[in-house]
Amino acid sequence: MREFAARTHQRRDAALARDFLPATIDHAAVPVRIEKWEEDGRLVYKIVGILWGGSRPTNALGIRFGSDQPLVPVDNCPLPQSTDTWALWTHRWTPAAPGRYQITLQILDPAIQTRRLDGSFYARSAEITEI
Repeated sequence: MREFAARTHQRRDAALARDFLPATIDHAAVPVRIEKWEEDGRLVYKIVGILWGGSRPTNALGIRFGSDQPLVPVDNCPLPQSTDTWALWTHRWTPAAPGRYQITLQILDPAIQTRRLDGSFYARSAEITEI
């Protein structure tokens, strides 16, 4: 029960099975692939990812490329018709310099609970060697 409580973000004072809330799947998102494109003689990176979970569909997804970088809305995140399956999103990115970047995502609607997403559980890093 303690393991279930930790994995499902239960109240700390829950002692009996009847005290636990049913497990839910919060909204979650993760970058899956980074593609390198050339547009008008310049390199552009396209981040492709998936969004899933939650109790109601949302497309209010933000992306950040390092803790010192601003959170910006994802360029192309269509509103899913349901939360029963995952949905694809994409974001165009032009890094300022080569280097290692930490990619984190966040739901931009404060009314939506996203415990693992907020804890950087789905964060990914990318090494950019040319810009």
